[in-house]
Order: sequence, then structure tokens, then C-alpha cells
Amino acid sequence: MFVCTFDYYNLEEPVYFFEKYDVKNALPYGDETYTVILNTTCPKEKVPTSLRKFFSYVISQEIPSNDSFIEQIHHLVEELNGRKEIEQIMTLEEELDVRFSIGKKEGLSEGRKEGEKNALCETARKMKAKGFEANDIAEITGLSLEEIEKI
Repeated sequence: MFVCTFDYYNLEEPVYFFEKYDVKNALPYGDETYTVILNTTCPKEKVPTSLRKFFSYVISQEIPSNDSFIEQIHHLVEELNGRKEIEQIMTLEEELDVRFSIGKKEGLSEGRKEGEKNALCETARKMKAKGFEANDIAEITGLSLEEIEKI
């Protein structure tokens, strides 16, 4: 179970249920396990009554009066927050998130550059086929004469 303070799927649903299955044959895995994601940012009117106090607690960190269940959760959260190994796990997770984010941005940037280069090469190829001079192609596309000769 994951409790999220953001809606990864942008569907404004309070609860997402996932079950493992074989995609090709649409067969359930059969172990009867599920992944449940609670989205605390969905519209309040969509939150099931049984989850309203919990969602409210996650958002505000305030314990409703006379709610022993939320009080127990709060004490567990405090206990876990005080443990070094949990802090290290969270730090590692945050570091991995940052690295993934940086890697994704770098990958997108490289992909864009490669796409732009491919588009320029395609334009140069068409210009070459129409009889344009290599110097003119280089001036218009920004490609080097060596790159144009390889096309």
C-alpha cells in the first residue's frame, strides 16, 4: 500500500487497485496480492467515508479527537520517523529520485538533440537530391561539409 500526496495518474481517484497479470494472455497471476495506492489529493467528495479521517490526517498531520485508530497510526509514524535506518532508506530513495529525474532530463535533452540532428540530416539529404551545392546545404542546415558528404 502506498499513501501518496500527489495523483500520479491524474484521474482524481481516491484509491487505485493493481493486480499482477500476464499482459499477453490477460491471465491473473493468481497470488491474490494487490498494490493499493491512496491518493490524498483527490476531490474530497470522492473520498470514501471510511477513509476521510485518514486522508485528513495525512494532509494536516492533525489527530482527530477521540479517534484511537488515527492516534495509533500517528504514534507509529512518530516511532518510524525517529529510526535511523528509516531515515537512511528515505535518504536513499530521495537520492534515487533525484538521480532518476536528472537522468530523465538528460535523456530527453539528448533525444531532442538527436531528433533535431536527424531532421537536419533528412533536410540535407533532400536538398542534396534536388541538386543543392554542399556549401549552400551547410549554410542553411548548419551541418559541416563532412557531415553533408556522408549523407
